[in-house]
Amino acid sequence: MLENISVIVPVYNEEKTLPEVLAEIYAVLKKDFENFEIIIVDDHSFDNSLKLAVQFASGLDHKTRVIRLEKNYGSGY
Repeated sequence: MLENISVIVPVYNEEKTLPEVLAEIYAVLKKDFENFEIIIVDDHSFDNSLKLAVQFASGLDHKTRVIRLEKNYGSGY
């Protein structure tokens, strides 16, 4: 089993797929790592993505953080 890892999950209007994606990430990390954290970064979504991310983070026994950007920054270069 590997020691530790941090996974950053960028989110923007992912309400339909976010619960499944986070559950899959959690399952893989729990199986393969002793210590891990999931950092969910919401790029100021307009749907329920932030609410779902917070629910996910509060319902598990691992280190999960939710960060919401104050405005949408997009993927500009």
